[in-house]
Amino acid sequence: LPHFSFRRSMSLAHLSSGGLGVGGASSWSRGVGGNHRGAGGVLGGGALTPKPVAGVCHARPGSTSFASRGKSLLCRASSQSSQEEMASSDSQQSQQSQQQRGGTWLRNGVDFEVPAVDWSRYYLNVLFVDRDHTTSRLAEGLTQRMLDWRGYARAIYPLSCGTQHAEPMELEQTAGLISVLSPLNISKQTVTTPRRSFEVTDLDAHDLVLALDEEARDDILATVRCADDQTGHYASLAEERVWLLGHFVRYHDWDAILAEKGGSAQLDRRLRELISARKSSTLARDAVTRDIAMPNLKECSKSDYDDVVAHTLMACGGLSSYLVDSSSSMPYESWLEY
Repeated sequence: LPHFSFRRSMSLAHLSSGGLGVGGASSWSRGVGGNHRGAGGVLGGGALTPKPVAGVCHARPGSTSFASRGKSLLCRASSQSSQEEMASSDSQQSQQSQQQRGGTWLRNGVDFEVPAVDWSRYYLNVLFVDRDHTTSRLAEGLTQRMLDWRGYARAIYPLSCGTQHAEPMELEQTAGLISVLSPLNISKQTVTTPRRSFEVTDLDAHDLVLALDEEARDDILATVRCADDQTGHYASLAEERVWLLGHFVRYHDWDAILAEKGGSAQLDRRLRELISARKSSTLARDAVTRDIAMPNLKECSKSDYDDVVAHTLMACGGLSSYLVDSSSSMPYESWLEY
């Protein structure tokens, strides 16, 4: 059917010259006061001539122009679909290439080596390992607190264990841990969880395994060597995933981190105060060794234990920030917006 256009006019309804009896084309327009007709009229034998409307095909179905326009539209839709498919393919390849983001990052003007982490599952498991499953609980609790602060508590899951035989913790030692860790807002569940020993299958279950010192790392590697690993699977995972926790102390420019304030700061106010009080001594110790000490709570002084807490805190702070920064390689899915 032909299409008609109606034009708005502010004039009153009237009949133009020629009236209804003269042959010719007629066009319709609607004004505020009513309807009027242009020169000529239908009573004189004139035919209605529709005015073209932009964006509308006026050819009759079956005509050459109608078929040509249909082919043009189909070609345009096909081309657009092909471009979208190519863009989607490129995006998927880019996402897959970014799922492993290990290598060297530029941090504070120097090259900083970082491990590869895989965000394709949208979460990470991190395991802290020491010898007696004591200081690793501190690392687990501090990391959990930092992730809570930054909103990643349901995306990164820290756990801890030891490398020695998992003997039950003495009641006196448990009470001592609770007394020193409770002021740091570390949950009692983290402190009172039964001891467990590192197993080679932990390399499959965790994206990163953080040893608190060289001895703990050597114990982990010894466990891997003793495993039935004919294919070299666990040896390959150990080379990729086992790192020293102290390595991440240098991830940050700590002066800049301590200058941050408010909800946008990477650490809450209490943790910034703890680091500020021990920053110089901790960085001096880290320059000598990256091992985090594991003091005997029955023998060490409060000052010595505060040094251990500060060293662990700065290492866990650097690690947490790296894991959060690496989440930019997380594959995009539309359901993440909800």
